[in-house]
Amino acid sequence: MTGTSNRSSRNATAFIFTGVGIGMACWFVTGLLGITLAQLLMIRHEMWESMKQGMLFMMANTPPDLQFT
Repeated sequence: MTGTSNRSSRNATAFIFTGVGIGMACWFVTGLLGITLAQLLMIRHEMWESMKQGMLFMMANTPPDLQFT
């Protein structure tokens, strides 16, 4: 019984430290590039708006009798 508990505990620890490592690597790279959190949020907002406009364009230009079969 102790073996499975240790194994799941190791898996959870590995998952947590992998996430922390990836986060630290991203923080380091953005620091080197001079990218701030505000810029990342602005990029995310611009991407979302672009996707919304693309979807609206596709919906507006789709023929009403389009069949998917």
